[in-house]
Amino acid sequence: GIPANDPSVCSGHGLCLAQEQCQCDSGYAGATCEEIVICSPGSIRSCYTGPPSTRSVGVCQDGNQICNANGTAWGDCLNQVLPQPEDCFNGLNDDCIGGVDDGLDEDGDGFTTCDGDCCDATGVLCSFPAEVNPSAMEVYGDEVDNNCNGLTDEDPFSCSSGTSFSSDTSATKALEMLNAMDICQISQNGSWGIVPGSYSLTRATSTGTVDYRQVAVMTQFGTDASNLPREGENMASISSGRARDANDPDATAAHSYLYVNGSPPADFVAPHGGQLPQTSTSCPNGSGANDAVMLTVQLKVPSNANSFSFQYRFFSQGYWNWTCTQYNDFFITMLDSSWQAGHGQTPIPADKNIVFDMYGDYISVNSQQFFTVCPPKSGYPCPDGTAGLNGTGYTLGPGGGTLWLTTSSPVVPGESITLRFVTWDTSDAQLDSLVLMDNFRWSTDLSDGPVTTD
Repeated sequence: GIPANDPSVCSGHGLCLAQEQCQCDSGYAGATCEEIVICSPGSIRSCYTGPPSTRSVGVCQDGNQICNANGTAWGDCLNQVLPQPEDCFNGLNDDCIGGVDDGLDEDGDGFTTCDGDCCDATGVLCSFPAEVNPSAMEVYGDEVDNNCNGLTDEDPFSCSSGTSFSSDTSATKALEMLNAMDICQISQNGSWGIVPGSYSLTRATSTGTVDYRQVAVMTQFGTDASNLPREGENMASISSGRARDANDPDATAAHSYLYVNGSPPADFVAPHGGQLPQTSTSCPNGSGANDAVMLTVQLKVPSNANSFSFQYRFFSQGYWNWTCTQYNDFFITMLDSSWQAGHGQTPIPADKNIVFDMYGDYISVNSQQFFTVCPPKSGYPCPDGTAGLNGTGYTLGPGGGTLWLTTSSPVVPGESITLRFVTWDTSDAQLDSLVLMDNFRWSTDLSDGPVTTD
């Protein structure tokens, strides 16, 4: 035939360069010109067909390959251990990524499959996996198990019923009041909710203790249907006098109840030169925070929440004779959050208060936009009448109040925020005020800044 070393036909290692079959000097019987000798027949080598980054990590290990009898190919990789889905309870690194029993976090939401993330990658029932994990809140009506608890579209809000007028002002009572506001879930193992041990009932400063009659859990305030809870069966109340209506134990039967003088929160007045701000641009500012009561809580924000809202109703005995004077009571809600306003957005105020009207006025009798439940007088048309005062004890001044107002504010998903709900008497301890609070809700909706609406 043709010489095996003819370069027009065969290469020196047995590669055939022509269509004609020929016997090349491959050194091994049976190897044809079309075949390349790549290994020594019967030899063994290590092999691994998994992702290179997982080789010799965790349980993953090499296998063996044997060269075939012709020396032309390696056999299958036998006895290798490849990555497997993580078994979260066997003490091994099964997926050969990260550590032991840690699972994957493909969506980057901070929760692995071993942390209970029920949707770590896009699928038929989970279009947005980064928004589904044990630290997410349930989004009612979207037919997704957002919080990975095995349930879909459960109502996460109501968790309290009945009244509480007990003499307790401890953390237990503070938690009862938060529950009445529909702030229910306790943060555990990185989930969202109330940070354990973070809730309390105090004065606006550390001076003095709250009188138990200044706080309550109610099922109704007064006799008018407008003062029923906004969500669930009850609501919380704080007062610089008595958080009671005319029919409750220790009923509100006077204009004023005196407890202790005090000061407002230091970080509230600091941006105002250490003084109370004006409740309205045309009204004088007062001083002090007497008979104050403050409900404080730290909350871990759900990983899919961009904002929150709550509802409240403010009443004051100081309406008729003391509007636009230094004797003007406050209701403020202070928010500590890492949220920062972008272009065109409204920042959280420097004094941290997020409850105010469209004119920037604080919630008080001087907010003519919102203080609308009252007997009319000059400058106050009181378009919402007086029915909301019936049976409350706030007809004595005569007093007045607002409708239910709703404040919403942005937050950063997954952050921890602190909320302080505070009311007090200003400049003296006379003519008390009271606030109803209810229907706290997280929302996936984006917010451009704090806002209050009626």
